[in-house]
Amino acid sequence: MSLEIYINGLEVETNEDTKLAETKQVNDFFEIKDRQTSRTNSFTIPPTPRNTAIFEMLGIVGSTTLFPYRIARIDVKRHGITTIENGRAIIKETEYGKAYNIHSYDGIIDLYGFIENKKLSELDFSDITVQEINQDSWLASLNNTWQDGFIFALADYGNIEDVVEINYQVPSLFVKYLWNKIFSEAGYTFEYVGENNVFESPEFQESILSITEGYSNETDEEPEVLKLDLSKSGSFTPPETTIPRGSGNLLNDSTISSSTIHYIRFNEHQDPDNLHITSTSETYNRSRIRIKESGYYKLEVLCQISSYNSSGSLTIERNGTNLFLNSWSSSKTIDQVKYIYLKENDELFFRFTANYQDQYSSLNYDIAFMMYLDNSAIVLNFNQYYTEVGQKDFIKDVIHHYGLMFQRKGKVYQFISIEDLLTNQGNQEDWSSKFDSAISEEYRIGNYGQKNLLKYTYEDEADNFADASFRIDDLTLNPEQDILTRAFKAPAYSTKRLNNRLLRAVPLWEKSVDDLGNVKEIRPKKSKPFLMRLERSAGSISYKFYEDGEVQDFTGDIPYGGFTGLDHNNIIANRYSAFANLLDKGKKIKVRLYLTELDIYALNFLRLKYIKQLGQLFYLNKVENFQNKKRTTCELIQVRRFINRGEYNGDYNSDYNI
Repeated sequence: MSLEIYINGLEVETNEDTKLAETKQVNDFFEIKDRQTSRTNSFTIPPTPRNTAIFEMLGIVGSTTLFPYRIARIDVKRHGITTIENGRAIIKETEYGKAYNIHSYDGIIDLYGFIENKKLSELDFSDITVQEINQDSWLASLNNTWQDGFIFALADYGNIEDVVEINYQVPSLFVKYLWNKIFSEAGYTFEYVGENNVFESPEFQESILSITEGYSNETDEEPEVLKLDLSKSGSFTPPETTIPRGSGNLLNDSTISSSTIHYIRFNEHQDPDNLHITSTSETYNRSRIRIKESGYYKLEVLCQISSYNSSGSLTIERNGTNLFLNSWSSSKTIDQVKYIYLKENDELFFRFTANYQDQYSSLNYDIAFMMYLDNSAIVLNFNQYYTEVGQKDFIKDVIHHYGLMFQRKGKVYQFISIEDLLTNQGNQEDWSSKFDSAISEEYRIGNYGQKNLLKYTYEDEADNFADASFRIDDLTLNPEQDILTRAFKAPAYSTKRLNNRLLRAVPLWEKSVDDLGNVKEIRPKKSKPFLMRLERSAGSISYKFYEDGEVQDFTGDIPYGGFTGLDHNNIIANRYSAFANLLDKGKKIKVRLYLTELDIYALNFLRLKYIKQLGQLFYLNKVENFQNKKRTTCELIQVRRFINRGEYNGDYNSDYNI
């Protein structure tokens, strides 16, 4: 069969009325605000018994299926060649007894669909969340890199003097850490396919986002409230020794010869809020700790392990994922205090994994667990912040900032910068043999003006120090056009200096003063995240924890929150010079090409196309309504030889004009 359509992995039946035309596009060439996606026309398939079964009896009288209200996977093959892989199909309409009407999408919508309504605060920060803010944790973070997730970058967050009070310094997340985590949790990977890998650049690895609010420095009169006091002693040996089921009241003494997994059922000493839940079930004979009040908790674990020819680990699970893990290879004492933000209805479990060397192996344990609701510690929990920042908005902002083009190949997203694409003109494919005829040409590309503005948001709405523009020599366009406003704030300079360095102002606290100018109160303040760049400088600073804390000194590389290279003047000069050159006197040409299924399968939007008959290089902007054995209309954008007609001059008050 020439056309094969699969819905959720099952091949559906087609007929002569099934005509599926594919439009391929990664985005309308740099419509900055709106990224496009590949799609098909609406097509129909007949309501045969097989198709009706696949669609869960949709269209049958009395059917209550949710199938039309869910997104289905679609794959398409033409003559055995895949032209749509892992696309998204939506059932638009059922014509009783006649047809199912379907529409499908492909490309970036797959990732965007997964993260559409998700916020940055919904990412799993368990690897970096547990951290009490004090001198030790602040000092330990000063050498952090993006792999560590966060860093305390020195800035004026609203209350800073010559002696830095570190409880008024805040952590920022690395942009690269967030980018990697979004792709990982969505189930995708990414790669750069050009010459100058943006993702390995110093700027990408050093860019950071501040949290969105300062934290309260007030402490509760009753700082710690005991919520649980549990303990358990027990032992286990390899299953081959046929120990009695439930020895030590442990779950799942499985018959695996080399290792076993055991969930602990604790003895209860104090549980005023009934958080400790157990069951008499032999299968689920474990302790379940269910949280009833969201807040910061202090977890104290003291466990004495005595092992013979065995090793293993003790893990605390939260909602089915590992929260903390301690391993041992011989007898060991685990004595840990952890701080964590837990939400209402979160569930904790304790799990031993034991690895045995032989049938004589054994393991004895004595564990005590205490949990407090702690109202005194200042604890980092990034899920508490970034609640207004969408994951999709973050991804789009990074794409715009670095001027990236992209396409999806299976579960891999490929990226290249516009500058790489247009200036590395050796990265091309010869499509001369596919050319049939030219149809028309247009003289404007996208929704631009004579002067095109790229902007940040600011704490002071009157600021514009990081804004810039590029010009297009076309008097028929609107005089001025806003084409991009970033999702994050640009930090202005503060009036405060440290080590003769002017700090950046990131106001996450605000002061109120009396009539004499004395500070009455310092309150946390909410804000959009500030985008900064980590800048390290050798020096010395004095610091303390709280106003009456002991003053101490630090000498070494100090991480500052800076802004080098992040203003739009630099961005235009380094990332949009070739693009602006393309827009100036640009041409969009429609042509007819002979394309095959193999061409569609191997379609690469990240390589320029050369057409000898037109004597030019082109960017392939769109393939319109591809069908088998027909000439296909394509939209091309002419690429002129790149000429860098301007250089960045360092003057924030002047536009960078190309």
